[in-house]
Amino acid sequence: MEDIRYYNRYTGREEREQVLGEKYMQWIYGTASGKAALHVLIKRGVFPVCWVG
Repeated sequence: MEDIRYYNRYTGREEREQVLGEKYMQWIYGTASGKAALHVLIKRGVFPVCWVG
């Protein structure tokens, strides 16, 4: 995953934005086991059942 960089007008420097959950996102979208977990837990499994009630 590439860094998200932005220009800070107050300091005059280019800075890196911190992404919350970046390690989890890299695992989910970057590995086969992460993609399988996404499919099973979020798209088909536990999350929809808990969300609906």
